[in-house]
Amino acid sequence: MDKTRLASASRRHNGVLSRTELSALGVRSSTIAHKIADGEWSRPLPGVYLVWPGNPSFGQRVTLVRKWSGDHNIIFAGETAAYLHGLRTKPPDRLDVIVPAASGLRSNEYVSVRRTTRPLSGFGDPRRPPLTDTVLDLIDTVATRAHVLELLIKAIQIRMDIDKFIGKMNKRKRLKHRRYLTGMLEITELGVESHLELAYLRQVERAHGLPHSEGQKRERIAGRWIRSDRWHKSHKVRIELDGELAHPGRATDDDVMRDNEVRIVLDEITLRFRWPHVTLDPCRVAAQVVTALAKRGWTGTPRTCGPNCTMPRYLTQLQLKPTAA
Repeated sequence: MDKTRLASASRRHNGVLSRTELSALGVRSSTIAHKIADGEWSRPLPGVYLVWPGNPSFGQRVTLVRKWSGDHNIIFAGETAAYLHGLRTKPPDRLDVIVPAASGLRSNEYVSVRRTTRPLSGFGDPRRPPLTDTVLDLIDTVATRAHVLELLIKAIQIRMDIDKFIGKMNKRKRLKHRRYLTGMLEITELGVESHLELAYLRQVERAHGLPHSEGQKRERIAGRWIRSDRWHKSHKVRIELDGELAHPGRATDDDVMRDNEVRIVLDEITLRFRWPHVTLDPCRVAAQVVTALAKRGWTGTPRTCGPNCTMPRYLTQLQLKPTAA
């Protein structure tokens, strides 16, 4: 065994060498077995070795899978692609790959294998599907709307092309959460401007017995035109619904100045909500709206939206009386 050549090969291959490569360097099977027994090397996958001690890094794990597959045309998909795209901050414990159906590779505790008869296409190094495809693949695996929303917000933050995403979404015959996705990304021709406003009316206002609000109020305040999404005129409470996903939880500078002008000029309360608030926590949104209306003279009694409604708890926290069932 030429230790100098072995060290050089190890550096070139990120510390990962196949049995064939080791044999070409003059390393005998008995030497490999001895080093594994001593803990100097390890064999995470059949026929592929990490030739220094310790756990492999993400980059080394990728190299291990490539050498194990014997085909660098494999595509890293699923949670592995999510990490490569920046959708995840931590690498997955188990790598996900798509391989040609004829490869004969099988999943194991180290790597999850999905075989396909379709031509493999990807980009980057290591190769992975486009961001749009990766997001759609992940959405098909998650259980809740909260996870869908988290994925979509993160993808937009890292500059996913929404038009391309919608186009690919529409081409998929089967897709979990399709209606929810459509609601967040497409504009309707209904009497409300967006799906977010419709969700507010259904899940917050009507479900909790709140007084009906007027929609799309436009008026001139402080020298400029201002539009409010929903408006309780008699109680001077405005509801702003921000459907923007790229910067969740953060009003723009102009939004802040507009809210201030409404409060100063008209002495009105402005409440601002986004997709996570309306669709994932509508009971809490309802509690805030009820509290604002009550402070401005509303004497009605809201109702719970169901046996698991959390609005009464939030009203108690806001020091308002619990609601009627």
